[in-house]
Amino acid sequence: MPDQIFISYRRDDAAYVTGHINDRLRKEFGDDSIFTDVDRIALGVDFRTTLDLMVSQCQILLAVIGHDWLTVKNKDGQIRLQDPTDFVRIEIESALARDIPVIPLLVAGTKMPSKDELPGSLEELAFRNGTQIRPDPDFHTDIDRLIKSLKGHLVDLSDGVDPNEIVENEEKAQKQAKLKTERPPKKRMSRLVFWPLLVVGMALLAGGSWFAWQQYEEQIRVANAALEEVQKTAAEAEAKREADAIAEAKREADAEVVAERQANTQAEIGRQADAEAQRLADAETKRKADAEDETQIQADADAEAEAQRQADTQAEARREAQEEARREAERKVNASAAINRGISRAGRGDHVAAIENYTEAIELGANPAFVHKQRGVSHYALGEYEAAIEDYDEAIRLNDKNAIAYYERSRTHYALQNFDAAREDCNTAIGLGPDFANAYYENGCRIGD
Repeated sequence: MPDQIFISYRRDDAAYVTGHINDRLRKEFGDDSIFTDVDRIALGVDFRTTLDLMVSQCQILLAVIGHDWLTVKNKDGQIRLQDPTDFVRIEIESALARDIPVIPLLVAGTKMPSKDELPGSLEELAFRNGTQIRPDPDFHTDIDRLIKSLKGHLVDLSDGVDPNEIVENEEKAQKQAKLKTERPPKKRMSRLVFWPLLVVGMALLAGGSWFAWQQYEEQIRVANAALEEVQKTAAEAEAKREADAIAEAKREADAEVVAERQANTQAEIGRQADAEAQRLADAETKRKADAEDETQIQADADAEAEAQRQADTQAEARREAQEEARREAERKVNASAAINRGISRAGRGDHVAAIENYTEAIELGANPAFVHKQRGVSHYALGEYEAAIEDYDEAIRLNDKNAIAYYERSRTHYALQNFDAAREDCNTAIGLGPDFANAYYENGCRIGD
């Protein structure tokens, strides 16, 4: 069955060890049973769809996870695993979504990622049982254990039929058929040929064993050298840590000495400052005693001058209050006169002059609500309805209980054909003055309510 096992990995993270894993699995299951690289994807196709299809056709997905698997970034500085278009993320998401067995292969001593370190779509990966793939001399032992587990998975997935047995049986059948058609006649091998060949075979076997032993000793030597290097590095690190600790203790002791010296210096400076402060205090006390009489004399003079200034200020305030009262009385008189002139001129039909008098009265501080209402009446009489509305609005703002102002504004709204507003003002006027006959007339006869 093609592509039974899909190997998902990052080239920037575990390409080297994935190559070794791929070689062992291809040797065990055959080239057509392993999918390792996205180089099979044709140009111009949607790689997301293609990867999803390839994963859907596999029976097991192996996720090779190294030190940088979680943290590798793309050219934009984004962590690849957080990118929805990341190849590895698409592969594992597709397998998890289809409930395809996903086996994490942890290489180089990497720990299994936790749920919180994974995107939401990959959280289930944290609960898939994985296995460590260690470097030599444990690599082949770990791969053998993985192969055994994979065979068990494949047998379960194929309803109990071992796919290796199917392949082996097919290969045996092909070889037997080929031997039947192509097998040459049997020939007896002479002793003169057999024994030399046997000696050569034994020699080759001994040489191979010796070579294997030499390779094993070389691996042991390299491992011991690496261990010695690690031990040497650890010893150097420990020596450096002890030296740093001694240096830090010396720095702390020196710092304590410096701190003590600084404290003594500060104490001496404090004593000198206290002595200087006492000297200045004594001098200030003497100066105050010498100046006490002069200060008292000056204080008496200042008190007398202040009393005179207050008397002058009060007299000036009384004069200003009297003047302001006189001006206010004059303004009221003038404002009242202006209102009376306006009313008189309005009564004679001279509304232009009346408006000028009302404006003058407003500027002089007359009752603004009343004057605005009167000026609105004159504007209305001149047909200046918009100006009349403005005066009525201001009169009502200043006194919203003035039924006449609402009544007059109602008439003006009616003249402007604002019938709804006219009706509303009439009803307000009636509400404020139930005995206001004109409002009833206006509302009933003209507006038609």
